[in-house]
Amino acid sequence: MSGRLDEIRRRSAENSRPYAPPVLSGLHEVEDVSKLTLWRHPIHTTALFAIVVYRFVKQPVDYLLSRPILLAVLVNLVFLVGILVSTEGPHQMVVAIASENVYFVLYWVGLGILSSVGLGTGLHTFILYLAPHIAKTTMTAYGCNSLAFDDGFGPHQFVCSQDPVISAAFPVSFLGIAQKVWPESFLWGLGTAIGELPPYFVARAARIAGQSVDELDEVSQLKASGPGGADISFIDSCKIRIYDSLTRFGFLAILLFASIPNPLFDLAGILCGHFLVSFWTFFGATTIGKAVVKAMFLQTFFVIFVFSGSHAETLISMIPIESLREKALLSIEKSRASYTKEGSTVMPEQNAFSLVWDIFLTLMVVGFLISIVHSSVQSLAKELKDEAQNDRRKKTVIASI
Repeated sequence: MSGRLDEIRRRSAENSRPYAPPVLSGLHEVEDVSKLTLWRHPIHTTALFAIVVYRFVKQPVDYLLSRPILLAVLVNLVFLVGILVSTEGPHQMVVAIASENVYFVLYWVGLGILSSVGLGTGLHTFILYLAPHIAKTTMTAYGCNSLAFDDGFGPHQFVCSQDPVISAAFPVSFLGIAQKVWPESFLWGLGTAIGELPPYFVARAARIAGQSVDELDEVSQLKASGPGGADISFIDSCKIRIYDSLTRFGFLAILLFASIPNPLFDLAGILCGHFLVSFWTFFGATTIGKAVVKAMFLQTFFVIFVFSGSHAETLISMIPIESLREKALLSIEKSRASYTKEGSTVMPEQNAFSLVWDIFLTLMVVGFLISIVHSSVQSLAKELKDEAQNDRRKKTVIASI
């Protein structure tokens, strides 16, 4: 009998032991996973991130291999597109237009996803890309005194039309400028809505599997302590209000929280996933709020208002440092002057401000990528530690038999 029990214990231990590379053998020494960064534990962090990438690639590959019909359709579609792109003929004009439109959509949707993906670690692409694009479109419109210019991609971007008849046919108006940048604003907002889906799916999967979510457990503890708790901060009270609103109003609450600048919207996705809210209810309300109400109207109208007429000069005049104020005014004047040159394709000269801005953008992107590495590695480390703890519990139970 004892030999049979020993065999059961040995097999259970082998089957329940989570996979971890030898380089992670010292992972248990890192008690706080939040300290698992490239600066403090470069070897463990790099090894864990390799596992994250492996899982990320393996999941869609396994999905396609399990569906041979879908895989065959995709392979043939890629083959057909390759033939159309590589062969000469009159269809190349259509291919060029289609390629430009696909790039346009992927560019702005991708920037939107980067802005909201992750739990508070997104790259602020509205401030870095969309807002400057709307501002440049606004200044170009007033510089050309017409909306007859291309604000997309290519060598003729933001170049005034040389035809006075065409220019007169597209007069400048506040709503006209907004309509000109609405496609970019909507696609960027759609990307932000897509970037809010991971917390929803994670919480939904955890609820179905009977597991808990740390963020939801935190809100439950805050509610249990009562609204008058001495240690509840403003952020915590906002989390409780979001929790109560979503449980009472559903779609309308999601729409409201998505329509305003809300750094705690990740919690809304987690709550909707936990309570098994329909995907289309959550994604539909989020898309309407973020892409239509916030991006196309609130944010777009605000940027156009700031850079219309003398509003920009009024705001710049509030800068307390005189040297910065003069440089900002000079930069605005140079930009507007460059847009009034009809048909000009001369790129603006590289000045110190542009160089500093490029360096700032580079540092922001690098910091964003590093934050993605750290957050994904810390999440995986917590998962491996939980698996190891469950494994020890199983061994203890079996040993007690």
